[in-house]
Amino acid sequence: MGFRKPFKAVPIRLGAHYRRKARAEQRKQSLRTLAIAALVGLTIGIASVWVS
Repeated sequence: MGFRKPFKAVPIRLGAHYRRKARAEQRKQSLRTLAIAALVGLTIGIASVWVS
């Protein structure tokens, strides 16, 4: 005898406010990653000119 759920759960659709908030958070994370990559590249570039 198998176990079957009496209903099928429906996925929750988030409201516009939550989608906008999630999008803003994702954008902020992307900008942070880009800024870190730029700083690392700048540091390496300056160090390569300064050391040689």
